[in-house]
Amino acid sequence: MADYVDYSAPLPPIVRRLDRNGVFPFSHYVWKSTPRVAKMIAKNPMKFALLQYALLESGASLFSDDDNFEKPTWAGDNGFAGITKYIPSNLFGAKQWVQMEDDEFLNLGRALPGMRMGGLAFDGGFVGSFLSIAQGRDPLWRSKIYEESDNTLQAVFKSLQKFAENYAPPMTLGRYAQRAVKKATGFKPPKNSYGEELGWDEFGYRIVGVRKFNREKEIIKHYKAVVREFKDGNIEMEEMDEKLRDILTYAEEHNIYIDMDKIYKYEKRYKKRDEDYSFWNRFFMVCVKISFRR
Repeated sequence: MADYVDYSAPLPPIVRRLDRNGVFPFSHYVWKSTPRVAKMIAKNPMKFALLQYALLESGASLFSDDDNFEKPTWAGDNGFAGITKYIPSNLFGAKQWVQMEDDEFLNLGRALPGMRMGGLAFDGGFVGSFLSIAQGRDPLWRSKIYEESDNTLQAVFKSLQKFAENYAPPMTLGRYAQRAVKKATGFKPPKNSYGEELGWDEFGYRIVGVRKFNREKEIIKHYKAVVREFKDGNIEMEEMDEKLRDILTYAEEHNIYIDMDKIYKYEKRYKKRDEDYSFWNRFFMVCVKISFRR
């Protein structure tokens, strides 16, 4: 390990402070490992080329089939600084989350050494998470930690519990230990991002860096996001038409079933909150052209 990353070598003071203060956690490792990885790639171009071929063939490369529609937005691959996937965000050009089975995705990005630059938001790490919890928000999902009806003692307890979940050792007092206790006792059992109770299998998968993504629900989420973009005036009618067509075509090509009734119900609820019915007349015509049923 010392030959791979020499932690005894001097580190620039600003990088050391960012690492120790939690602004950019693990930046010490990134700072030391990045030049080592780059050097190994330069010394072994043929091996690196073989690795790239393996990543492409397995669908783990950023240049493989784009499967962002099957993942939550936070797990998507958008390349360097979130600008374009054609400038890789890591030295290996690999996806952050790689599909193993239909709904099972491995967090490959966590295992990759060297710099990763997937976005330019500086709201993560110890400081960002601490501030989120202090504001009563979950650091990852931004959902409320406690309810307005909770008294002060309940709010403090839930906040401390969330601090422990994020910063205590995960197998003793932290995330996985808390979830295991709740799962075993049946008291407020943990749920995934789809509101479904975590099974023991899914719980075990998460410990080893594997998550289950509901591909049908993620497709519908992306569909709805495009509708909101158009409704908010961020994209034109033609662009919405093209994006929706791409989403549904992708679902058809990858045998992902879409319950269009869910989309129609969403449109109906959205319509009730909107006074511009001419928008819905135009939108309905687009849906007629591009929607399909299985």
